[in-house]
Amino acid sequence: MAASLYQFDQQSKNFYEKSPFPIMIYQLVDGQYQVLLLSEGYCNMVKSGRASMMAYLGQHNLSRVHPEDRSRLYNFIQQVDQKKAHRLTYRLSIEGHYHQLLAYCKTQIDNGIKLFIVHYFDITTNGQKLADQISPYVRQKADQVDKLTGLKQIGYFEAYGATFLKKLLAKNESAAFVLVDVNHMRAYNEKFGYEQGDQLLQQLAQSMRSLFPHALIARYFQDQFIILTANHYLSSHLKQLADSVKKTAADQITSIRCGIYVTSQAELPIAALDKARVALIYNPAAKPLHYYSPRLQEQVSRRDYVLGHFMEALEKGWITVTVQPIINLMSKNTAAFELLSRWNDPVYGTLYPKDFLPVLEENHLTDYLDSYIIKESCKIWHKRYRQQLQNLPMVFNLTITDLENKTFFNQVKKILQEYQLPRQFFYFDLAIPNNADPDLVQEQLLSLRKDGFKYAFDLASSSYPITDALIQFTFDFLKFDMTTFDVHDPKSTTLLASIVTACKHLGVRPLFKNIESQNQVDFIQSIGGIMMQGNYLAKPLPFASSIHDLSQQGFPPQRLADRDFYRELNLINVLDPNAHFFDQEKTGLMAPVPVMVYLVEDGHVKLGYMNGAGQKLLTKLNGNLTDHLALLNGRKCNNALRFWDTIASCTDTGDTASYTIVDQSFRYRMVMQLVAKSDRCQAFLSTISEQPSRLLTFAKKDQKELAPESLWQTLTHNIKIGLFWKDQNWRFLGANQQFLDYYGVSLLDLVGRTDEELGFNINPEHFRSSEQQVLDEGVSVRERGKTLARGKVRDILAFKAPVYQDGKIAGLMGLFIDTTKNSQRLAQLENEASQDALTKLQNRHSLSHNFAYLTGRPLFVLMMDIDFFKEYNDTFGHCYGDEILKKISQNLLKIYGIGNCYRYGGDEFLVIGDFSKIEDIKAKDWQLRQALEKMEILDINLTINISVGYCYGKALTKDELEGMIHLADHNLYKVKNHGRCGIDGSRYLAEYE
Repeated sequence: MAASLYQFDQQSKNFYEKSPFPIMIYQLVDGQYQVLLLSEGYCNMVKSGRASMMAYLGQHNLSRVHPEDRSRLYNFIQQVDQKKAHRLTYRLSIEGHYHQLLAYCKTQIDNGIKLFIVHYFDITTNGQKLADQISPYVRQKADQVDKLTGLKQIGYFEAYGATFLKKLLAKNESAAFVLVDVNHMRAYNEKFGYEQGDQLLQQLAQSMRSLFPHALIARYFQDQFIILTANHYLSSHLKQLADSVKKTAADQITSIRCGIYVTSQAELPIAALDKARVALIYNPAAKPLHYYSPRLQEQVSRRDYVLGHFMEALEKGWITVTVQPIINLMSKNTAAFELLSRWNDPVYGTLYPKDFLPVLEENHLTDYLDSYIIKESCKIWHKRYRQQLQNLPMVFNLTITDLENKTFFNQVKKILQEYQLPRQFFYFDLAIPNNADPDLVQEQLLSLRKDGFKYAFDLASSSYPITDALIQFTFDFLKFDMTTFDVHDPKSTTLLASIVTACKHLGVRPLFKNIESQNQVDFIQSIGGIMMQGNYLAKPLPFASSIHDLSQQGFPPQRLADRDFYRELNLINVLDPNAHFFDQEKTGLMAPVPVMVYLVEDGHVKLGYMNGAGQKLLTKLNGNLTDHLALLNGRKCNNALRFWDTIASCTDTGDTASYTIVDQSFRYRMVMQLVAKSDRCQAFLSTISEQPSRLLTFAKKDQKELAPESLWQTLTHNIKIGLFWKDQNWRFLGANQQFLDYYGVSLLDLVGRTDEELGFNINPEHFRSSEQQVLDEGVSVRERGKTLARGKVRDILAFKAPVYQDGKIAGLMGLFIDTTKNSQRLAQLENEASQDALTKLQNRHSLSHNFAYLTGRPLFVLMMDIDFFKEYNDTFGHCYGDEILKKISQNLLKIYGIGNCYRYGGDEFLVIGDFSKIEDIKAKDWQLRQALEKMEILDINLTINISVGYCYGKALTKDELEGMIHLADHNLYKVKNHGRCGIDGSRYLAEYE
């Protein structure tokens, strides 16, 4: 059982926290230290705010402690429990420099709880002389020699470094502190063994003595060494040192890198060494020799400042939420916002994520920032929702640390619930490193999807191989970083186009970030890209004013109803359009096949996308794009009429259709498919073949024997029916193009084979029997059945008749039409006759069947609708609106009973029941309203308000019952006209009463 934390009384807490002396009080809980209190003196000493330091210490992180001292400090914390008093000196990074601190700890027991009170003294700030007085053991250990290398230990450097430096400066203008580090020493030991590793360090020590005979050389820490020497010929000597290490190393590759600090005045050796360490560690270009500079020191100081003031920045609102808009360039709308953060600091001014995120990640503090950003964003979203303003989905950047932290996700869900933000409005951008555990990542991604979240794989911030990621995981989006692709380089563009094609085949939608030029925009649009973001399109801006500002820039928010429409369009692979038309042969990547995406809205057509080959063909046919669209929208010429006929055919069947475009010399076949639709727009993918369209195709042998082509051209040109003909053995002799398109086969595949061999029919015996009747008896037949076309089971109506030659039956001809949509509609109508499909309540059509048993007895009739129901659909989407209707229906059934409740239409409900007294009506109404308070709708809680009108009385006829319904509806509108969310009713009186 975990020990309880000690609680200070307020007077004691104030006393310690206001103390000017550096004090920390902590308690050991299950072997881990828990800091209880920090004094003002301590916070001033370490140059950090109290909240930030408490958060840092709460992570049990020793990142600010010198690497050599971390194990000693950890042991000090664990062993201090065994003594009444204990002391330790260690180095702590303060404003970018290591300060040597003396920690003196004593224990105190209060109410059975042992407390550890630590007093601190900053030795570095108060001078070397004082350090020597407080830490005499440093001198005692100064003469110790490192057993492996024979060099002096770091204690010697700390004791005599200042004296040695003074002597150097007396003879030279400047001195250099060099911190030498062996690259990848751990990997070297693992590969060649520790014995070989020790030999390498011994050879390095020998080379240093040889090249720097008059220097102070000491082993600093494991595979790091310190050289204090004159600055003459330093670079050439260090290069020789690196070369000697390479020659000595077993792999002939391993070498060294050096951090160098040059000084011309005396200073504390430990402070100078710290500057050399800064040059060694903060070396982004990985230079073999990296010199310390004030600018570099500023970066390190900023790092410590970030750690010391992070929590203060959150508390005081210095960190704000900005957004990078994601633009839908097909619709010219803003589709979503990527959430970003800015730190507006009173000291450093504006800090960008690159300035503080790495520091927070290193110290495991990102969850504080992430929770803050999510909460602040949700506040803005919720405020706009309350003001009935449009909101957009938000995209949040997720690190692998966040992904593996289940507690963090619980916190996210809690925040979303608090501010009533549906999860469909919250996306994650995943940054996955190459060393991530794929099984753990997969487990967390499945958990995210189960919870209703969508997520993208961000190539800009991930080092995980893209091919492995696409194979192992499932993403909704893939974010391409355009800074890594050159749109003027054929290799780069080919690679990008290939990955986009692969993504769309896998159902992953591409999104392009860091757009910085029109050339990038043009190329991305040419390969079918829709969603983009970057400073060229729209720069990051404050969240609170973002939608207004973007509307002014020409990128108004995308309608919620259009989101799924463009999600589907974003999966259309215009580089390989034949993937959507099963009767076409595959083409090579970027092959010049004409491709268009037509958008039809309110009977008007426009082009959403057209590639270069499509533009070339349409220009050849119509002169230019404007004339082409004008002809189609004019609906007068034959080509335009055929186009709209094909649009209607695609819409009716939900399948592929084709027609021919005719000019003076050629005929071209256009294949079209409905690929996406919203409440007001439909998108049709179209590709055109320049090969002449075969309107009616015969086997060569029988072309003259059965019928001349000229007799059939008009029929097949105007009617979208499948025609076919067979010989006496049921083998196909030919078919028209509509038939071939429908089944996705070529004439070569068809001729000479039977239905059974081709696998066309679900019940082949049924069709074989009817065809046998045609061939034997010479009668025409009409039959319904099911066929298998391109992997889909379809309903068809077929007509078949004999074909005579020389007075004898030589074969048969047939035609068919697809009736799938009609069959589905008939089944739907049968169900609608009694039950509402969504809510499972009775519907208004079934009410007429119930009139007989509802008349002649006292009844109440109650009519209700949902207040402002349209706003739920507009704000959250129809899936939430549908869920509200279902939840209300469930509660109606629970309160009023299964036989009394009807969905009357839209968001209106009707309840009819036996009447006893008005109080019962109002009691059940109150019960329903209680059930609708803070009701769980998918992943959010909503309070649903309703308006109710009722009447009570007796109806003897159907007309009188309808009169009661009209009176209840009248009373409902009285409630709506007086502010809604109420109930009103009256007695129904028939004319004879």
